[in-house]
Amino acid sequence: MPAQTKCSRSFMPRIVGSVAAGLVTPMMALLIGVVGGATVAKAESVAGLWRGSGFVNPSEGQRERVRCRVVYTRQSGQRYQLTARCATASANIDQVGEVRRTGRDRLSGSFYNADFNVRGRIQIRLNGNRQAVTLISDAGSGRLTLFKR
Repeated sequence: MPAQTKCSRSFMPRIVGSVAAGLVTPMMALLIGVVGGATVAKAESVAGLWRGSGFVNPSEGQRERVRCRVVYTRQSGQRYQLTARCATASANIDQVGEVRRTGRDRLSGSFYNADFNVRGRIQIRLNGNRQAVTLISDAGSGRLTLFKR
């Protein structure tokens, strides 16, 4: 990924759409990507490195493709901390967050981007080594598909 670019606040909606996972900024909206009857990921399989791509939909601005790398670290029980590094054609974005298991194949929580002071909600649906990630905030939304590496 290219070196991180600092952006003005007017660029924030684009960056918001550039998360993660898990992750990560307000860039992921409503993604349903699990096929019925597919294998459900085990709780332990969430921890680790996940990579993938999707699209960012800023509140103000153009839809943009995003690539993300998300690391989940198990904190306790069903709680995971996440760190995400995402890139669009115009910027790199770093985010952090926390999710917790809410069902056999679902996690939900929140994320934060300190560079732009953006907070939002994250929802994850697991299907084996695949995650459908949705993030949403006041600055925008987006969705990603991540694969475990």
